[in-house]
Amino acid sequence: DAFTYDSLVESGKQDEYPKVLSKSNIYLNIATAIATISGGFLFQFWGGLPFLITGLAKFVGLALALFVSEPKVDTYKFSLKNSIEITKKGFSQLFSKKMLRYTGLLLIVGVFSTVGYEILDDAAVVDWGYSATGISILYTSFILLSIPSGILYDKIAKKIKPETLIVLAIILLGINYLFSRWINVYIWTGLFLLRVIYSPIKRSVIADLINQHTISSVRATTLSVYELIIKLPFVLLGIPIGTMLQTLGIKNFSLTFSVVLLTTLGVFIIFNKVTATSRQVTID
Repeated sequence: DAFTYDSLVESGKQDEYPKVLSKSNIYLNIATAIATISGGFLFQFWGGLPFLITGLAKFVGLALALFVSEPKVDTYKFSLKNSIEITKKGFSQLFSKKMLRYTGLLLIVGVFSTVGYEILDDAAVVDWGYSATGISILYTSFILLSIPSGILYDKIAKKIKPETLIVLAIILLGINYLFSRWINVYIWTGLFLLRVIYSPIKRSVIADLINQHTISSVRATTLSVYELIIKLPFVLLGIPIGTMLQTLGIKNFSLTFSVVLLTTLGVFIIFNKVTATSRQVTID
């Protein structure tokens, strides 16, 4: 994302970033759909085959990346000292006054989405009775259905505030799992579909926000810092989360997950309003 944004900055076309991001999401979704449906069928021949092909594809991608020219926008020579300094600047950018109004929402949606994607989603589709082939067909069809939302991001971003788009992503994630104990597989699948359709918008608004509110010299680092922070709770709490999931069962854990998520969102919104009111009173 930072590479794309800097490439546009280099040519003076950074205002076109939402449109370019929309097209990028289309290609990403098409490629993901092809890989997902292929993976499901390859799994039937040998369980390790999809992982082997994924690894080979990454090596091909690495080789192709060597031929890509880096945009000449605030470039640095790599060194350990520079790397540490730039990482510090990435942290400071993410928590700067200019960015702070968004950072809390970005962390909430990022952390909980990571747990949902890495643990809950896969466990849930199996718990609802989908087979390996069924899962690949389900994911592929949903990803293809999400392509229009990626195309429309450019227009949506002009009409709806980024904070609202992020809050909607959080609410969709919470609702998807909140009622798991009381709904049937068709309703759950429908809610899951809404999440997948909305995911290109979620990805785009996160990248858009960070790129637009970060200086070019540490743009890629800030995105990397954000990815590190949102994955850290999953890495540190993966075993306790897995234990809770096994102890409570997928549906009870889903309820707990949703309540914690929506409560965190509610507390954040109230805190922001109280803080904004206090600042206004101080100014007056």
